Amino acid sequence: MKSSTPILVVLALLIGVGVGRWSAPRVAVPDEAETVSEPSRPLRKKAMVIVPRRDEAAAVPGAGDDGSADARVSISLKALEALAGKGSVAVPAGDFFAPDDPVIEVLELSDSEKSMVQRQWRGALQKVRDAEVASANFLEMADGAVSFVLDPLVEERASARDAFGSAVRSGLGPDRGAALLAMKGGSRLLDGGVEPVDFRVDVEEAGAGRWRFRIEENRGDQRKVWMADAIPDELQHLTDAAGIARRVNDPTTEGDNE
Repeated sequence: MKSSTPILVVLALLIGVGVGRWSAPRVAVPDEAETVSEPSRPLRKKAMVIVPRRDEAAAVPGAGDDGSADARVSISLKALEALAGKGSVAVPAGDFFAPDDPVIEVLELSDSEKSMVQRQWRGALQKVRDAEVASANFLEMADGAVSFVLDPLVEERASARDAFGSAVRSGLGPDRGAALLAMKGGSRLLDGGVEPVDFRVDVEEAGAGRWRFRIEENRGDQRKVWMADAIPDELQHLTDAAGIARRVNDPTTEGDNE
C-alpha cells in the first residue's frame, strides 16, 4: 500500500492539471494587422421603401373610392392658350369677360376678382389706344374719305400686356393668374401683328334717305370691309381723333333699319 501512494498522488496531479487546461477559457490574441483602428463607418441598413398614405396619393381622375372625387389634372399653359378662341372661350377685344364666360366658373373667380381683372384690362386697352392715336397719320382724301395707317406698335403692346399680366397674377395668385391669361389667349392678348394696317373710312348712300359708313381695312394681303351706320367700338378712338362722328344717321329716324 505504501508503494502505491506516490503513484496515486502523481495521477491526481496530472488529472488536476488536465482539468485546469480543459476548463480554462481561451483568450483570442488578435494579429497585429487586426489591431490597427479604422475610421468608424455608418451601419449599412436595408433600403427603406416609403408607402404613401391614401390621402397623399396623386390626384387622378376618378381616384375617389366612389369615383366622384374632385380630381385635379395638370395641363400646360401652352395647351390652354391653344384653346383660346375655340368653342366658348374667346380672345377678348372689348370686355375681358364674355357673358357667361366659362373661365369664371373654372377658376372660381369672385365678383371682386372679376372687377379687378376687367379694370386692369381696360387700363391696358387704353394704353394701346393712346399709342395708336399718337402714331396714326390722318389724311382727308379728295372724295371726302379719311384714311390712316396704324403701325404694329409691337413694343407698346408687349409692355401693356406684361403690365396687365403682372397685375392679374398679383391679384389672383401666380397659378390662377397664369391659367386665366393662357385661357384668354396668352401672347395673343393685345396683339396687333407685325404689319401696318391701312384704313379708309367713307360714307355712302344706303337708300331711303339713309347713309352708312364704309370702312376698309387692309393688312398685307388681307382685306376687310365694314358697312354700318355706326363706327365699331374698337375703332372709335381713332375716328374720334380724326373728327368723324360715331353715327351717320339721326337715331330718331332710324326705325327698323338699324
